[in-house]
Amino acid sequence: MEDNKKNLKLAIIFFGIALALFIVNKIVNYEGGPKKQLENLMEHVGKTYYEQVFYHDFNDKDNNYAILKSFEKDGITIDLDTAMYNIGYETDKFVNHKTNQQCDLKNSYIYIYPKSPYGMKDYKIDVELSCGY
Repeated sequence: MEDNKKNLKLAIIFFGIALALFIVNKIVNYEGGPKKQLENLMEHVGKTYYEQVFYHDFNDKDNNYAILKSFEKDGITIDLDTAMYNIGYETDKFVNHKTNQQCDLKNSYIYIYPKSPYGMKDYKIDVELSCGY
């Protein structure tokens, strides 16, 4: 009877350790999955586009404020293909990992919302990925 209790305790301990290791592994290796990774890459493309192309197209600081303020509510919308072309990114990174098909770059959108005080890094980005997920 006492051996059965020891075996049960050992089984519970081993199960607890295995469960803890499984949870730690999931937490350490979690990156949000393939779709989230592509959305993060899209956000990076949007950030690069806004800071290196869109924002620098305006030279007059006083005029920048008025122009960027006009986009604060509705945002700046650009398709992923155009943004990537403007910053020189390769499109081959945007692939559905389940089907191995290229994402629809013309129907994937980056929405950039400038925020006060409308400096180069004062904005929010949302993305809409069209990739079959």
